[in-house]
Amino acid sequence: MKTILEKVKKFINDEGLLQAKDSCLIALSGGADSVALLKILNELKKEYNLKLYSMHIHHGIRDEEAHRDAKFASELSESFGIECIIKYVNVPDYAKLNRLSIEEAARVLRYEELQRQAKLKNAKIATAHHLDDKAETFIMNLCRGSGLKGLGSIRAERENIIRPLLGLSKKEILDYIEKENLDYVTDSTNLEDIYTRNYIRHKVIPCMEKLNVCSQKHISSAGDEIYEAYKYIKDIAKEKLEKISVYRYEGKIVAKESLKSSDKNFSIGIEKEVFDKEPDIIKNYMIYTAFEGMVKGLKDVSNINIKDISTLTKKTTGKQIHLPHNIIAYTDYTYLWLENKLIQKKAVKRLDSKPLEIDNLCSTEIFTCDENFTPPTLKYTKYFDADKLNADIKLRYRQAGDYISIKSGKKSLKSFMTDEKIPAAKRDDVKLIACKSHVLWVIGYRISEYYKINKDTKNILKIRYLKGEEGNE
Repeated sequence: MKTILEKVKKFINDEGLLQAKDSCLIALSGGADSVALLKILNELKKEYNLKLYSMHIHHGIRDEEAHRDAKFASELSESFGIECIIKYVNVPDYAKLNRLSIEEAARVLRYEELQRQAKLKNAKIATAHHLDDKAETFIMNLCRGSGLKGLGSIRAERENIIRPLLGLSKKEILDYIEKENLDYVTDSTNLEDIYTRNYIRHKVIPCMEKLNVCSQKHISSAGDEIYEAYKYIKDIAKEKLEKISVYRYEGKIVAKESLKSSDKNFSIGIEKEVFDKEPDIIKNYMIYTAFEGMVKGLKDVSNINIKDISTLTKKTTGKQIHLPHNIIAYTDYTYLWLENKLIQKKAVKRLDSKPLEIDNLCSTEIFTCDENFTPPTLKYTKYFDADKLNADIKLRYRQAGDYISIKSGKKSLKSFMTDEKIPAAKRDDVKLIACKSHVLWVIGYRISEYYKINKDTKNILKIRYLKGEEGNE
């Protein structure tokens, strides 16, 4: 029968977690699991030629007990000849500021500090997650409405984080601790059922083990299979997404490759017609992949959110869904869009902006109408009855109350843009020539019937939009 050390070593080699001369930063809470991890990696130190560090996070809760844990972690590390970094964080304040539970706030801050220190040490982060943790996480994510990725549970390796004990059960770890005569501390909050994970650990798992003593192993195996299915489906969805998606940055369609890592305020559009023909599971993961490309971490995005976005293509154009991470999902006539709320806020503010400099963007000319004059058909040069103007004209973007005259009477600019199938996301970018609320010309589209030249016209106003010169050919 293999010893615990042999079992962990095989798991490390099978998963490729460690290479010769690696540096490892061990997350050391002082509890039984992390103490076992410290001891085991120290035992394997010579074989892999490892450089080991430990790090303990003082969360700013549990008062004297937390000070005791920090002192224990430091002294234990010192007894192994391992440098220990102690970091103090204020979990209660962070939780309140970011509207998180204490449990979630502690996790976020803990990983932030571990990542910061790992970068300084050029080290991998080793955590003491084990088989029981996998089962608990599976159940917790299932209850939260997670998709396949969440149900794939904890992985042996994720980026620079490794979990060498993931093949061991909690019982095996405790037996090892007892055999090696190792001391450890107990976090009193781990005994309280007010936290989600603790409730699952103390109430749910024992009930499942009454049905089958191997339930945790079976859940872990199921999680592994689900994760493999997730990877396969996601790869297909990613490939399909790349073929039918466009990227918009600063109001212009751009190539994905042109976006820099620092460019955060871009939108992703998915071609609706092709998207709607895909199976639901592929559609959901196309959206998931697009979402993942816009934000770091999708912990607050549930499977329900993803399905809600998918159904938008069946609803009226212009409907919106407000999502976590300041993302809005909506549709226009061609695309399903995922967009940062900051972009929409900028567009709204621009509606109240000062008029654009007409002299810089347009040339104007007034001349007497000849009875034989017929306006040429040019997209970016238009002719108007100058005598009908009762106020100054302005070049601007749309405003509330704008209208345009058509043959049957007045039409609100909003209705006109809808009829012309101008995407909602682009309407704030369309330039107008207006006299008060009466729009003379929606540049690039049409002019008002009221200002058109007729047999009674005496003076003509010619306006040429200079940025659209190529359209005048």
